[in-house]
Amino acid sequence: MTPSHDSASGGPEGSLAAVLAAGPVKLRGDNYTPLSRTPWAGDMIARCIKAQSGHSSAGQRIGEAWDFSAGPEFPTRLDGDYPDGALTLGDIVTRAPQAALGHAYAKAGCEILVKLINARQPLSFQVHPADGHPALQSGDCGKPESWLVLAAEPGAGIYAGFSRGMSKTEVRRILESGTFDAGDMQFLPVAEGDWFEIAPGVPHAVGPGVLLVEPQRVLRGRAGKTWRLWDWDRRYVGQEESPLGQPRELHVEAALGIIDPERQWGVDFARAQRRLAQFRHTELPGGGTCDVWEYGTARDPLNPWYKTARVKLSGGVRCQVVIADGYGALLMTRGQLASPGVSPVLLTAGDPALLPAACKRFEFVAAGVGAEFVLTTPASAPLDIRS
Repeated sequence: MTPSHDSASGGPEGSLAAVLAAGPVKLRGDNYTPLSRTPWAGDMIARCIKAQSGHSSAGQRIGEAWDFSAGPEFPTRLDGDYPDGALTLGDIVTRAPQAALGHAYAKAGCEILVKLINARQPLSFQVHPADGHPALQSGDCGKPESWLVLAAEPGAGIYAGFSRGMSKTEVRRILESGTFDAGDMQFLPVAEGDWFEIAPGVPHAVGPGVLLVEPQRVLRGRAGKTWRLWDWDRRYVGQEESPLGQPRELHVEAALGIIDPERQWGVDFARAQRRLAQFRHTELPGGGTCDVWEYGTARDPLNPWYKTARVKLSGGVRCQVVIADGYGALLMTRGQLASPGVSPVLLTAGDPALLPAACKRFEFVAAGVGAEFVLTTPASAPLDIRS
């Protein structure tokens, strides 16, 4: 496409807005953080999802895939050429905000960040602050997030809270003495389809053998803040663990300021972070099926920022996604999904896509044996998924 600002609309969004009105915008599926940042990385992202579309080799270690990121830290690039020199999702949001996000969200910008995460070693025991915390710098913000478990190896799980009630003084003492260990955290086994709300102030960690989608709310132009309480006493040389290396930075005092270990403990607390999906199964003429799990709805949100749907379609089934006012972050997790129309798009497992507000209605067809995708939208955006 030739970069141009001329269009029938007469506005600066011009030709880019026209493209966004035509259908999904395919994004590149290889936006991986370096192993120096995620030395705990596992191989499930590649093995279970990304290798299917050639975005990775089958044994590649990937800790995080920032599949839908409009921010400056790890921006997701576009798959193809777009008008006005747009190269990233952030370019689209900046140059055509209303067409990309809708009137209700154009001013705030794209505040949804969606990652894939997998670890071969447990992540650090950490906590995120809320917006407005006095320790946040100008480029920081709070980091409310959620976890949708796509797969879990036998016995795998997450950590949420402490295994017993403790004062902050005791937590500080055992951390400083080097006696804090896994037994001080509350472990919870997980299964495919589990959803967890990880609000600011909740201490948590992802265990090994868990593959999850992590939607987050991150303010435009900022980075969500993480404070580590404990990192399993690990030391690293480069991306590899070594007793000769250096530990990663901890933030014990900052973290202690926002947790409540006298209340945040026990299996009941850990289970309280889990939320149930609203499930809908549809049998179609000819034997096709459409299964939809909704984690939050516009009428019954799980948090104020976003909601997520997981959709499974058998081969040949048509699916219509309608976002009346807003946008969607779509991530293919299995099979292939075709979007016919003026500008046909084929999405394969591992491919992310923007569903722009200007289009509103999206038609998809599951190819082959079927397809599965995860769709995250703003919490208040009216969303209808039907087959």
